[in-house]
Amino acid sequence: MRIQFTSIDRPKLAAKTLSRFIPSLPLSKAQQALAKASDYRDWHELEQSIGGQATSPPDQMWDEHLFRDRSVDLIIRLSELTGASTGDIQHALARSRLTGDRRWTLDDDIEIRLRIWRRMGLLKTGRHQPGSLVRIKDVPHSASGYMCTSGGLVRVFTERGTGHRTASEIVVPRSPLPDFLPAFLWLPYGFWTLPDGARLVFSREYLPLWYLKPGQKPERIPPWLWIEQIEDETYFAHGREWEWYYPAYRQTCIRWLAENGIHGLPILADALPLFMQSGVTEIEIAVAVMATSTTEPDPTGPWTRYSRYNKVHLDKNDPYF
Repeated sequence: MRIQFTSIDRPKLAAKTLSRFIPSLPLSKAQQALAKASDYRDWHELEQSIGGQATSPPDQMWDEHLFRDRSVDLIIRLSELTGASTGDIQHALARSRLTGDRRWTLDDDIEIRLRIWRRMGLLKTGRHQPGSLVRIKDVPHSASGYMCTSGGLVRVFTERGTGHRTASEIVVPRSPLPDFLPAFLWLPYGFWTLPDGARLVFSREYLPLWYLKPGQKPERIPPWLWIEQIEDETYFAHGREWEWYYPAYRQTCIRWLAENGIHGLPILADALPLFMQSGVTEIEIAVAVMATSTTEPDPTGPWTRYSRYNKVHLDKNDPYF
């Protein structure tokens, strides 16, 4: 469906935002991709259309379901046209105000990400195959998880990360379970304070998520970076491992992220689909795959690329570590 704009300002700003957040994407290519994704032949036709027809309603007037579905359409199309990852496109699009002034919530970001993976066939609906969502018999309660392997001892991905379960511990529900993004991949565990006062938010596996430098906007940081100097380490759950994924802790972390201007999902969140692929069973291997497959340069800062992520071995009999 064609998007009718009230002025050229929004498409121009969106193209600049895409190019800024995706360094390998030139502005001219971002403009052409954005025009085609909005159902125009090229950027020139988009410019000529301004004021010629009734404009599309701004996204703040759309209901939640329509807003998320149209965002998924745009992100996938822009990814196809530019070659950039859907994760990078989503992060940039959420800040572009292309179709209105609606501010994306964390729930929007998570749901849109899951819908993209579902649309691309990375999450499955079949029984007993990698990517399928199952119920896991657990104590004291049952939990949902994605199957990473099938047959024999099954590896599953839950809120807390990956682990093995026997076939008797896994239940395939008759009604589909709701997709979810494991907290293990996006919820912060704490932050490091650097010598210059900057803070770097890290995950439960001590992988970088966000970089907060005084006077600058928060920056998404690739999880394969090695932080060179750390002066202090702060935990949101006071170092009590069993607390970190509990609902009360989650809400505390979400509030802290918002208070510090952090919106969206970290790069690490894009590791989830990799666990549905053969050979990827550990977070370190998933991060290594991400590091060696990215086409974007690493950001500059007080870090280096960790050498253990320079190559990947996916043979299960010859693990990477």
